[in-house]
Amino acid sequence: MHITMLSHSSRLLCFGLLTFTAACRDKGDGLVCGEGTIEVDGECVPVDADTDTDTDTDTDTDTDTDTDTDTDTDTDTDPTASPCVDGVASAWTWSVAEGRWVDAAALLDPASPLWIEAGSALRLCGGTWSGRVQLGEGATLSGEGGAVLDAGGAGPVVGVYGVGVHVADLELRNGEGGLTNEGSGWLQGAGVLCDGGSPDSPFEVLLEAVTLTANEASYGGGGLYVGNCAATVRDSRIEGNTAAEEGGAAKVVGGGSLLLERVTVQDNWSRRSGALHAAGDRSTAWIDLVDTLVLENDADVYAGGLYLFDDAHGTCQATSAGLGGFRGNREVTGGNVVGAAYLVEDAGEPTFTSVGCDFGEDGTPDDNGDWDVWVAPLNQKWDYGDGASFTCDGAGCG
Repeated sequence: MHITMLSHSSRLLCFGLLTFTAACRDKGDGLVCGEGTIEVDGECVPVDADTDTDTDTDTDTDTDTDTDTDTDTDTDTDPTASPCVDGVASAWTWSVAEGRWVDAAALLDPASPLWIEAGSALRLCGGTWSGRVQLGEGATLSGEGGAVLDAGGAGPVVGVYGVGVHVADLELRNGEGGLTNEGSGWLQGAGVLCDGGSPDSPFEVLLEAVTLTANEASYGGGGLYVGNCAATVRDSRIEGNTAAEEGGAAKVVGGGSLLLERVTVQDNWSRRSGALHAAGDRSTAWIDLVDTLVLENDADVYAGGLYLFDDAHGTCQATSAGLGGFRGNREVTGGNVVGAAYLVEDAGEPTFTSVGCDFGEDGTPDDNGDWDVWVAPLNQKWDYGDGASFTCDGAGCG
């Protein structure tokens, strides 16, 4: 090696015949690399060496630690949650065995009623559905989005077969009557048929926000038939139903009771009792009206509004003026003698009580024929106006 010292230099220069890879430092601890070398991390290295000592200092990791925070439960497995989707017509039944909602659209058929087992449910989501339904103990039938169940004249739209049955938020229409325990092959209860319990253990059904319309029975109970059954109807309409003989809107027989709360009973027809018919020839039958309006129903004979036979009893209560009563009901072919209520005594004594109910004022369209109440066989008649309170039995009204 040949080294030459430069005068007056404060640095040691490193150069020569060989390429230096080591550092040469002067008194000032500075580093000067010779020709063909460069300083890299305190050392002199050849310029043709790989001097890229950068390392990947990007230590970023995927810091997206978001997790799915959607804690909604699966409505398919929640019997209290609606399986309906807005704007989509669908039908679902709750399967007790499977613990989930099951698509029921293909199960509805007017020719063969769909049986809803005890504790189960059927939910109709919008649309008009052709079919009929039979409900076991504790079963529920309900709708959303204006759903309609149409029996197509094949039989009762809904049959009730147990206690604790609930029907809500639906229109039930185009039913035909079914066979009942009255016998004689009479077809009754075209909209809802509740019959088959016993006087000591009646079936039970609650209808809420339901419309019964365009149902037609070939004998009695166009909208509803109640036999050995306790039926309650709330916040509903019974409208435009017919029966060939008795109770275009509803018929109640011995062992049955019907409570109407905030219901409109309008434009129904049958030959002997346009709207409501109760026959207590087997055992006691009841029809109770609370804030319910019986409007513009027609019968060929007897009364357009209410017919009570034998051990049958009716009440009408209006909790405030104008909320309940009989208006514009007619006997259309019998001379329009009596419109609101007709009481017939046989082996038992019928009764009727009004507390504050309207019976229409004379000379107005609200009036019920020439007379409001007729008690037979006394052939005595009474006329009342609005807000009337009175009681009638086999001996008359007072």
